[in-house]
Amino acid sequence: MDGDIFSKVTKLGAGAADALLRAAEGGPWDPFCARRALDVLVSAADGIQSVPMVLEALRKLSSAPLLATAVREHACREIASARLNAPSTLDLILQKLAQSCILRGEYDPRTVLERFSERLLDRTVVSARGGLGERASTGVVEFSRELLRPIARDAADVLVARPTAKRLGLARRLSKLAPDSNLLGDD
Repeated sequence: MDGDIFSKVTKLGAGAADALLRAAEGGPWDPFCARRALDVLVSAADGIQSVPMVLEALRKLSSAPLLATAVREHACREIASARLNAPSTLDLILQKLAQSCILRGEYDPRTVLERFSERLLDRTVVSARGGLGERASTGVVEFSRELLRPIARDAADVLVARPTAKRLGLARRLSKLAPDSNLLGDD
């Protein structure tokens, strides 16, 4: 086990919570800290080694919808008994969430990975000690979760495209620099 991997993103989570509070008060929303927190979590875990196995189980279930009900429990047992080389906390969270989704009949890989990313963001930014949940009203928390949802979608897209990714590169996506970018700001 990797211990408390979430302690590696405490400052980023607090920075994201501050940015969400500013956005809830009408200020601009800066998603950098939230995106960077997911990047750091995945990098600290050296990737999420259970993603390919979960994606394979979901693909099997979605490719045989008539048999899906009969093989749900088998897929859940496979996920639970997967022999991972030193599973991280992130692996355990993904496995539990995937099992839950499978039992509910949800087999879309993008949806499962988006929920997984939402859960990580929630644990890092919203429900972390000193996080948004302790400092804001329920309405602000729900507003913040809506602002975090596109970040979770981006993370899910990366994980579907590159299941063995050790880095997501979500914070890097904020950079809009192109070869013809005007760095001086002149028109």
